[in-house]
Amino acid sequence: YRFSMTGGYAIRGLPGGGATTAPPGGVIASLAQQAESASLVPAVSAAARARALAELRSDGVTSVVVGPDSAQGKLVDLMTCVIGVAPQWSGGVAVWRLG
Repeated sequence: YRFSMTGGYAIRGLPGGGATTAPPGGVIASLAQQAESASLVPAVSAAARARALAELRSDGVTSVVVGPDSAQGKLVDLMTCVIGVAPQWSGGVAVWRLG
């Protein structure tokens, strides 16, 4: 079993002050931040979906896991839109296996 997290996880400074644990840039990170802060998951355009899928491929992602979180429902809806299929559920987490 091997696990890695794209973008890593670190505390980094923001322009103009403050700090964040969010990875820099990235289409998926941006979509996730939008989804977490919105009352409804924003629509994902075909272009954004294509960029997100390309990002997953270029990062060598073979599985996507969304675990328990206050925004889990929104993130599952978002990733379902991006990946194009519903996840499998196991132990309270949503899992997508990518080709």
